[in-house]
Amino acid sequence: MDNLNNFRKQKDEMFSNTSDSPLTPEQKTSFSGLKYFPFSEKFIFSNLELTPHEDQSSINIQTSKGDSDQYTRAGKVSFSIDNTSCHLTIFRGTDNSLFLPFKDSTSSTESYPAGRYLEIENINGKISLDFNYAYNPYCSYNDNWRCPLCPPENILPVRIEAGEKKFHD
Repeated sequence: MDNLNNFRKQKDEMFSNTSDSPLTPEQKTSFSGLKYFPFSEKFIFSNLELTPHEDQSSINIQTSKGDSDQYTRAGKVSFSIDNTSCHLTIFRGTDNSLFLPFKDSTSSTESYPAGRYLEIENINGKISLDFNYAYNPYCSYNDNWRCPLCPPENILPVRIEAGEKKFHD
């Protein structure tokens, strides 16, 4: 929990005080920190099997600016929340990094309508997902940014009450 609190504090400081911040100078003047769901162990999944995706060809994922970026479906992970089976596709970018965009039943109400992201590490074919670290893409803060949107295959039928909430209404 201390790691998560430190992560959130450092992120708020970066958003407030650095040139790498996705916030405009005007937004920084009134910025008082990001909003988060409370920490929940319910949304931590360890040692998930990364099942290679049957279609490893490149696909285009639409962005917030209406164009698209190229990704490869690296594999799928499966887990259960409140007895509901959940399946997500992990994507591989052109830089070989793993990328997980997702939407859930909090999207539009409590979290960003276009979805959130989660950083992924693949350790010997095993994936861990900690949705407490789920974050909004930079395009959620203002229209100056261009972000990949969540593809339909990564819309979950459950509420992920973990991670970052909407920045503004």
